Amino acid sequence: IALLIHWSRGYKNPWQIIKRNFKFRYLAIILLLVFYIFLYKPLFGLSKHIGVSQAIELVLTDPSYLRRSLYSFEPIGIQLKLNEMIIADYFIGPAHLMGVIYQIFPNPSSYGYPSSLFHQIIQRDLFPNVKYGMAYNIWAELLVSVGWWGLLVFLIIWNLLLTFFEQLSYSSRLSIKSLGLLGCAYLCFYIHRNSLATEIAFIKYILYVTILFSIIHFIVFNLFSKNTYKQLNVNKNNVDSYPSNDK
Repeated sequence: IALLIHWSRGYKNPWQIIKRNFKFRYLAIILLLVFYIFLYKPLFGLSKHIGVSQAIELVLTDPSYLRRSLYSFEPIGIQLKLNEMIIADYFIGPAHLMGVIYQIFPNPSSYGYPSSLFHQIIQRDLFPNVKYGMAYNIWAELLVSVGWWGLLVFLIIWNLLLTFFEQLSYSSRLSIKSLGLLGCAYLCFYIHRNSLATEIAFIKYILYVTILFSIIHFIVFNLFSKNTYKQLNVNKNNVDSYPSNDK
């Protein structure tokens, strides 16, 4: 997703991307990808029990598994959560959001606040008969936790963060550009199927990796390279002292 964001910058709108780059020979690949996304959850679950080849055969020949794949299709599951919460007028309050603060630490589960806490509450109360993990919905989470005004505040913060990461993605430094592109990918795309705690955890990992490699970069290019530069100067002076035939 980050690479796609970077690649598509030269186009004014999505239709230009499709018009200039779409070819019918890619259609089969696109359909296969859609088919895989549609069926990967039931395939993944079945393959753990009966093997990959038998799972594929069962999914393609048994209509009941095709129906199950429709029910477990992530975009439908995400929308279903929001629908059910609105219909049930469901509200749990902001107490569980305390766990979001702990996501900045390396192992938040050790403090009793896993990133899946909200998901566990919702699945227990509204979807007790669903035996697999449903995708999260951050918009539903905020709506039932802090109400419409809280959701509006989050939307403002979200847009400010998007602007911040977008500006980073234009940096001439590759490390900063990578941080900006990954931040844009998580905030533009992946946020829609995550909880707030999970999203903060992912952003935390990006920052951790960026800080780690920045430290490594500083050590290598500011400490070792200075010593190497001095050694090169010493060698150059030694070479200059040689007779011309030996140079």
